[in-house]
Amino acid sequence: MAKTKKIMIVSESRYSPDKMYVDQMPKLAKGFVRLGHDTRRFSYCGLLRQLGPFKIKRLLRLIYKKKVDEILRKNAKHYQPDIVYISFARLLNADTVNMIREVCPKAVFIGGDGDPWPSRQEGRIDMALALDILMATNNGTFLDEY
Repeated sequence: MAKTKKIMIVSESRYSPDKMYVDQMPKLAKGFVRLGHDTRRFSYCGLLRQLGPFKIKRLLRLIYKKKVDEILRKNAKHYQPDIVYISFARLLNADTVNMIREVCPKAVFIGGDGDPWPSRQEGRIDMALALDILMATNNGTFLDEY
């Protein structure tokens, strides 16, 4: 049997019954666990919502993003994953990915982007460039943007 990998999934997870069938991250994590891997999920936006009582994106970015990034950095440093899977959560950016890369230099960074228009999202292309492997479900001319 292959060596067990430590996999950290950084995503925008919402634990609501109406989104249960849409959110693929729990299914991905469960699949890794069934294959015998040690999997940890980090809900980036969930922690932002927990720390920040405001729902205004600008305020979350100014006040709470640094704190969430620091918590994520500490978790990644302590866990030392072999694989970091990034699902393009809101307010997650290339600086955050590079910060995780500094504390986990041996990890492989994989991302999954399902946005058909990545250039419309601020910093989306830069974050994709910070990854080692990108799985983009869009096609055609949009794929050229990466």
